[in-house]
Amino acid sequence: MIALGYVLHLTVLERSLKSGVLTPLLATFGLSIVIQNLLLLAFSPDVRSLGGSTGAITTASWQVTRGLTVSALGMVILVVALLLFGALHVFLSSTRAGWAMRATAEDADAAELVGIDSRGVYARATALAVAIAALGGLFLAIRSVFDPISGPTQLIFAFEAVVIGGMGNLWGTLIGGIALGVAQTLGAQIHPQFSVMAGHLLFLAVLIVRFGGGRAILRPVR
Repeated sequence: MIALGYVLHLTVLERSLKSGVLTPLLATFGLSIVIQNLLLLAFSPDVRSLGGSTGAITTASWQVTRGLTVSALGMVILVVALLLFGALHVFLSSTRAGWAMRATAEDADAAELVGIDSRGVYARATALAVAIAALGGLFLAIRSVFDPISGPTQLIFAFEAVVIGGMGNLWGTLIGGIALGVAQTLGAQIHPQFSVMAGHLLFLAVLIVRFGGGRAILRPVR
């Protein structure tokens, strides 16, 4: 997946970056539609899961208190996420390659002036992002069922986690994801169909508190 992400940038995303911020977004959106349709042709729309091939860890749990249990697989996912975010933090803050990524993200033209190869930086960043997404997809496949068109739903949750945690905030994204998961779990306790809605309500509440909600829309133009 690292190699795939590297090639993806050099063949598709590099040209779109030259056309502005919106073009790469449209390019990846179109690419996701192509991938979904190819998966439908190759694997059919049947629901699948990898949970049956991972042993007892998918069903094991620990009882913390009366009425509160912790999933063993959930703990494994949390530990892996903490290790991964810690490694990313060290990489971005303490290595030359990480500094180059941060400088390029801040201002690619200025980074070029000081000798940073922004083309290579973007390719490595894409490779890293695709690899991390693949790891997340692996855990999703073990934890629940999936089909060729499951991607957009997970993308919505990922977007909400980033907004809740704060754009550009690495640890905030992790906290945002945990908050979203807790909200969905509490919503499921009220009613199984309220699980996803609870997460969306949390996202809406963060938007209202952080960006002023309707007050920003209704503010008079001077």
